[in-house]
Amino acid sequence: MSDQTLAPSADATAWPEGVLYRFPTLFGSTVDVTPARTVHTWVVANCRACDADSPAGYRAKVNEWAQEHSAKCRALPRPTA
Repeated sequence: MSDQTLAPSADATAWPEGVLYRFPTLFGSTVDVTPARTVHTWVVANCRACDADSPAGYRAKVNEWAQEHSAKCRALPRPTA
């Protein structure tokens, strides 16, 4: 196992409104967990690099999806300019 750690991206310092949790991906993007629009107690996760979405559900299940996805997503963050 490598001792190398990734520096947080600039994106990690300014969370968009509504983001409850963030999970960093391998190359500096994030998977964001936000409230679902369909059911009051559900959340949904979205990868900001590859646009993958979790199914809406309870936090524990969605957080598990977000952690698993962020641990293997190799998509590069989208350019900001």
